Amino acid sequence: MFVYTHFALVAIGGGFITFALLGMVDAGLWFRLVVATLVSVGILLVARWLIVRRGGSRSREANWFSAQGKTGVVKKRTATPGKYIVQVEGEEWLAWSDQPLEPGDRIYVERQDGTYLYVRRYFPGEGGVRSSG
Repeated sequence: MFVYTHFALVAIGGGFITFALLGMVDAGLWFRLVVATLVSVGILLVARWLIVRRGGSRSREANWFSAQGKTGVVKKRTATPGKYIVQVEGEEWLAWSDQPLEPGDRIYVERQDGTYLYVRRYFPGEGGVRSSG
């Protein structure tokens, strides 16, 4: 998954390349620094606009990396009851659930609290999530 940090690296690289090219034409140091900074900021702004646009929802604008509302798979149980390692969009997370889960079970992320996910079992053929019981 191509995330925002990759765009930041591209922006920094764009700034370095701009700085170097301007040095080849004998531009002054301060001019090179200002132009390279503007190029880097411009690339970051375009990257942000592309990410928000691709997300299709203004509500996701505040947190592009939220796992809330996504589905995944239980990878393994931990020693703590109700605590699991899950995989959502290729990334492993520490998750809590009030439902007993087994490795291989499909899960739905109800909410995210920092690096912890709160999940429920997911039933794709039956309309999604059910309450416990």
